[in-house]
This record gives sequence, C-alpha cells and structure tokens, in this order.
Amino acid sequence: MREGSAQGEAAGLTTTIFFRRKYMEIFQQVLSQKTLDEVTTELNDKIYEQCWRSSQLTWDSELLIGNMGSVSMTELSDTTYDLVMNDIASKIPKADDLILQYFVWHPGAGIAMHNDESYAFGGTIYLTSIEVNYGGFFIWEESTDDYRIYVPEFNSMVINKEQKRHMVVPVSLDSKIKRYTIQIFAAKS
Repeated sequence: MREGSAQGEAAGLTTTIFFRRKYMEIFQQVLSQKTLDEVTTELNDKIYEQCWRSSQLTWDSELLIGNMGSVSMTELSDTTYDLVMNDIASKIPKADDLILQYFVWHPGAGIAMHNDESYAFGGTIYLTSIEVNYGGFFIWEESTDDYRIYVPEFNSMVINKEQKRHMVVPVSLDSKIKRYTIQIFAAKS
C-alpha cells in the first residue's frame, strides 16, 4: 500500500513512503548511492576488525528467547554516521542523541518480542533483502492480537515511533545471506 512520496534531502534522492500507520512507517530507497557505497565499504572493512559485540553476551535474556544465533554489533564511523543522517534526517522524528549501529544477523539470530521502552524511538535500515524462505522478518503488534509482518527489502527503513512491541523472526540456519542492518536508537530526553 503506497501512501505517497517525499523528496530526500540528498540531491536526487527520492524516497517513497511505502507504509504509514500511527506508530510505524516504512520507507523505500532511503540512502543515496554515495551513502550506500560508503556503508558497504565501511562494513566490509569492519568485518575483519575486533570491534564487534555479540547479542549473546550483551542483550537481556528476554530478548534471546527463541533465538539460537547471534547478532554482531558495532558503531558507524563519524563520517558514515553523518552521511546516513543527511539521508534520513527528514524522515525520522527529531532527537538530540541518536545511536547508529551496524547489526549482522547470523543464521539463527533474531530478537524476541520487545518494545524498546528505554528509547524515544527506534528504526532499522535494511542493507540486504530477505528471501522469504530464510526468515528475518520484522513483526510488530499494531494493536492487541493484531500483528503485522514486513519482509525487509534492500535500502528500506522501518521507524517505530512509539515503542510498539516488535520482534525479528530468526534468520534460517541454512540462509545463504546474512541479514545486515543499521539500527537507529534515539535516547529519551
């Protein structure tokens, strides 16, 4: 269901609002080619650095329910952070303190139902498309017992504006592609 288009701040970047609800928004084509190139280069370089944390070591046990894999996490460089923020600033709620992190979702990795209550809002930019048979879907609770599913597409973004309960279905153990994302967390004022 398409609900309109919005012009991105980056020159020549047209972002489509794919889905809009009171609490959730999904955008397509959120990062410019320049930003995607920088993100890809940086992420590929960081894969070989010792800068990663593991969900199995740092997340609360409630977030690991039903998940056998691990999510690896690290921060974006200042340069890449600025490029990403330039592309998405007009699409996200205003916030003073934003955390942007790369997440690599290995086979078996997901996150159990939660609401990010310690943040003002959260979001995800998808750096890979998800093949339907291999999991990694984003699910949120629209209202009591009313769940919605989004199958992530490359260069799309989900913004959870009001701590709606959500989860990521574990990536299949035989998935040929890892699920790469940029996670966005806004500190509460």
